[in-house]
Parts: sequence; structure tokens; C-alpha cells
Amino acid sequence: MPIIIFAILLLYFLYDYRKGSILILLLTPFLSMVLIGGKSLSLFLGLIVLLKWMIASQRKWKVFSTSVFLCPVLVLGFSYLISNHYGRSPHLPSAITNTMQLFFVFVLIDYLGRFAYLKKYALKVVIVMAAVLSINGLIETLTHYNIILNLAITTGLYPSDTLIITEIRYGLKRAQSAFGMHTSWGGYAFIVCCFLLYLKKYCNITFKYANYLIILLGMNIFFTGARSAFLGFAVALLAFVDIKDLKSKKVWGLILLVIAISPLFIGYFGDIVSSFTDTEKVNGSNADMRQTQFDICFYYLSQSPWIGNGIAFTWEYVLPQNKDLLGAESLWIPVLIDQGILGAVAVSSMFVACMIYLIKHNAIRYTIVVLGFLVFNSMSSIPNISITDFVYYVILLCMFIPNKKNK
Repeated sequence: MPIIIFAILLLYFLYDYRKGSILILLLTPFLSMVLIGGKSLSLFLGLIVLLKWMIASQRKWKVFSTSVFLCPVLVLGFSYLISNHYGRSPHLPSAITNTMQLFFVFVLIDYLGRFAYLKKYALKVVIVMAAVLSINGLIETLTHYNIILNLAITTGLYPSDTLIITEIRYGLKRAQSAFGMHTSWGGYAFIVCCFLLYLKKYCNITFKYANYLIILLGMNIFFTGARSAFLGFAVALLAFVDIKDLKSKKVWGLILLVIAISPLFIGYFGDIVSSFTDTEKVNGSNADMRQTQFDICFYYLSQSPWIGNGIAFTWEYVLPQNKDLLGAESLWIPVLIDQGILGAVAVSSMFVACMIYLIKHNAIRYTIVVLGFLVFNSMSSIPNISITDFVYYVILLCMFIPNKKNK
């Protein structure tokens, strides 16, 4: 099955390399879970996309030199490569894949900026993927059966050891949709929900059943049962709060409806709130476990503080010897262990570049969403969803923003 998917995407790329490139980049979180010869499918297809752009684009040097992402990309790419070369755990395929993903930022900026039809195509792809995955997440939560994930494993698309989560949290089966972890699905739903909500509210870009899809994506964030996702999403939603909305009868009607039905759900939301104040009340890592994870992190960081111990060192060496590391539940734990202080500074600079890019495109309000994603990712790891995946949606969003202030 991986070979078939590779062939289909390659043929589509050869038919229309621009649309093919956009599709492959948007599918990256899923392609990274599909393996050929032990290597991620995103590695092979990504190389094709990047090489084609480097050869065919006559604007690449202008895109490089004028982008706010140039410095963060170079520093983070340098961090990947130097950590891989000098670290104790060389892992060249991961270093290449991670570095390559960074340069996809420029591919998107170039293609979306030059060809208006591509942003409409990208939006359609996002909507279709979001609809399929969120409906699957709803069915999974209600029936405790994951249609897409089971099909992907049965057909050999995903490895046979892909984890299917059966845990119940807050009375609901934790949804993971087409991902190997619930936090990954939470991260994807977070990114797309905020993206579509901003387009609808501030760019007047909508589509059939837009409200239903946005609400369903928001519900799926709760279906994951990830407290980090709840808190990050709560921060992100502040970007969409307007004082003028309080004058709307619809808003007041919604507020009254929420107040009226709140007694029915007070126990459920009470459990969620108390799980933040008393981390022992739910399964998963509590405050002491998180502290232990950071203690392990700082021990290995001290052995190679500046460039880290090498790409994938956390998962291949540290975790087998330190079971208390669990899932290294913060973006910063594997970054500090693998890439050291240089890596942490480089990743931080990507978040800063996102904010600068948004401000330059008159989308200062969306910087709050960036902070929300940072909170989410700082509290939990999000496998298969990287900072570059978030940046792709920031770039796509800015292509739709009209040239007005205070957006």
C-alpha cells in the first residue's frame, strides 16, 4: 500500500507539479507515518518537491532573501545538521527530513504568492481532510472504533505496531483519528480549526457547512482528552473575542443557552478543571512525572549543552534507559536533549518569525493563536505535527488576508 500511495502522489505531481507540491506538503503529517524501506514517505516525496522547486523557480533567491523565515530556517537547519554530525546519535534521514521541511516554507510562499488558484486549491484540500478526519474522530469517540486507523493498519499503509488508544478520559474514548497519538490529532484539529475560524470571521471566506466543520473540529479537540490541547485552545480562542460581538443578539442567545444547559455538564467540565489543579485525578502524567521528565532532560543536556546529543537521541537512547521519560511530554524536552541550547533558540525563533510574518500581513490578532500553540506544545509532545506544519497554515492564512489593518 505505501508503494501505491507513493505512485499515485508521484503521478499527480508529474501531472501538475504545483498542485502536487501543495498536496504533498499538506499531507506531510500523515506521510511521515507511512514507511517505505523503514524511511518515511515524506522524505522521498519531499525531496522531489524541493528539487523541482530549486530547479524550476526563478524567484527562489528573492523569496529566500526577503523572507522573515530565512534566519530561523537557517539556524534551525544548522542545528539539525550539526547536532546530527557531532552528536552521539547520528540519524541522517531524520536530519534531512527535518531540514527539508523547513525549506518547504519558501516553496509555499513562492507558489501561493505567484499563483492565486493554488491558495483556493489548498483551502479545498484542507476542508476535505478536516471534514473526513473530524467525522472519523466523532465516530471513534461514540463507537470506540477508529475506521481510518484500523483500515490504514489492516491494508499495511501504517506500520502494524501503530498504537490504537483505548483509554477513556472524562467519560469519553480519547480520539486520535488518523494519527498515532491523541495529542497529534489535537494539534492538527487545533491548527485547522483556528485557521478556518479566522478565515470565516475576519476574511469573509466561508463554504458550505463551515460552521458545522469548525464546531466539529473544536469538539474533536475535547475528544482527545488532552489537557494541554484544552489550555492551548483556550488561549487561542482569545484571538477571536471582540467587544462588539457582545452587542449581537445571537451571541447573547448563545450565552443564555450555555447558562441554561450548564447544569447538565457541570460535572464533566468540573472534572476537566479539577484535573488541572489536581493532576493525580486522571490517568497520564501528573506534575511529579513531568518534573521527573525535565530532570532527565537536564541531565542529558548537561552532557552536551550547546548542540545536544544528536537527532532522535531522546527516543533511541534516553527513553529505553529512562522509562520515567514516558512520552517526553513537552516540545522542549527532545529539543534540548537532541539539539541543545542552539536548538531551543532556533525553535523559539520560528515562533517569533511566525508572529512577525503575521504582523507584516496585518494579522496581529492571530499572534495569540501562535501563543496558544506554543502553550499546547510546551505542555505536551505532538508527534508528527511540527512547528513547520503550523507555519504552513500561517503562510496559507496570510495569502487570504485583505490589505486592512487590525485583522
